[in-house]
Amino acid sequence: MIEGCSAVLSQTKQIPSSFIMLPLVLLFAAAFASGPPIVLDDPTLCLPSGYISGVDFGLDCCTFVVCDNARLNKTGFQGKCMGGTVWNQALLVCDDAKYVPDCDPTTCDVPKRTNAECADPQPSGTTCCVGQNRENGKNGYEPVFTAGSSPENFIRGNDREEQSCPFGQVFVLESCCCEYEYAFVEPCTDTSGYYFANPEDGCCSYLQCWVNRTGFDVVPCMAPSVWNDDNKTCDIVNNVMDCMGVDCGPEMTDAPCPDSFDGDCCRNGLFYTLGPDSTQYTIAGAEGNDNDRLLCCPVNMAGEQMVFNADPDVCCCEVEEF
Repeated sequence: MIEGCSAVLSQTKQIPSSFIMLPLVLLFAAAFASGPPIVLDDPTLCLPSGYISGVDFGLDCCTFVVCDNARLNKTGFQGKCMGGTVWNQALLVCDDAKYVPDCDPTTCDVPKRTNAECADPQPSGTTCCVGQNRENGKNGYEPVFTAGSSPENFIRGNDREEQSCPFGQVFVLESCCCEYEYAFVEPCTDTSGYYFANPEDGCCSYLQCWVNRTGFDVVPCMAPSVWNDDNKTCDIVNNVMDCMGVDCGPEMTDAPCPDSFDGDCCRNGLFYTLGPDSTQYTIAGAEGNDNDRLLCCPVNMAGEQMVFNADPDVCCCEVEEF
């Protein structure tokens, strides 16, 4: 089976879920690979994230380098942040320039997308376009890529010679990119879900499959709850007959709030401060928190904008009652 584009770096059978999620974070802003490979004299620079600021290689501050794990991190792919965003090495994302004060995006050399839309719906049996989505009527953008003579080869536009995907990857028409081939592991071969009972501990924990299904994490339920495999959730023990009488450890409770704190209200040991308007707030007293960006209350399932209620007995986002 195939999962994930070439931005997924690890070629091992089991890939940490946090490593797989990193490319998704880059969707915070449009970014794409460009330029020649970057030679990495010190492969340990790729630890632990696999992403390095382009500034470290004399490039502009809108550039980042994606380590090529398939080549033992001796080289990396150059990427560019677009749309006026810049590279934030602390968060490993293309970020708003105001959060990276040392970077002026107007000084960056960033290519512009001027590709025309592909004339025909893609993918076809042998061709594809980047950005394609037949179900939503999107043909994608030129150039048209054609599958090559072998699974790892492809032809770009009107080029006469075939190009090859990075080592260990194949060209996939459905995504129109090079991808690693992954071997699914049990129980993640069952594609009906991502959560399964733990055969070694059927009550106190469960298995959460990684996105590419090459491995899983063992996640404990918060005692005294137990795993309910019918509902795929941690549940009270009275709803899971097979776990009656099972002791999963001491009951876990939230951290207490102190008598005094710097904030408008406290919940579960964290201090909250109301923002400039009722839909915004900050976590004011979290240990190690040096991020002064505002957080926003979400819109609920009914489409209603929630607001932050700083009442000491509430201290959370809720639907405003008029």
